[in-house]
Amino acid sequence: MPSISKLQRLLAPTIFFAVVASGCMSQRAANAIGEQFWSQLTTQWLAPPLELAKTTSEFQKEHHRWPTNYAEVCSFNQSTLNPALTNYERIDFIQKPDGSLEVYMAARTITNKMTLSARE
Repeated sequence: MPSISKLQRLLAPTIFFAVVASGCMSQRAANAIGEQFWSQLTTQWLAPPLELAKTTSEFQKEHHRWPTNYAEVCSFNQSTLNPALTNYERIDFIQKPDGSLEVYMAARTITNKMTLSARE
């Protein structure tokens, strides 16, 4: 499946807002496109990393250690009866000397890196 380039990700919203701002589209059509855009943005780009961060932090709080792999996080997530996590193509957990955890993730629509800190 082809990946979306950075240029395409920047160009699509720019064109959309230019069309809306120029008055070439009805308010109803603009609202419908805007709702679809924001829905896709939140469900595919924003929510998955936040869900993973939440579940990983909950795992650390319960087990007093960071997970070592994605299967461990998924198993924990299922045991808490939460909705399934995004099916990442690749995810790496790297525990840092300061006790934090770096998480590198890649899925069809996102690639992300985040650092989580343990809660005392």
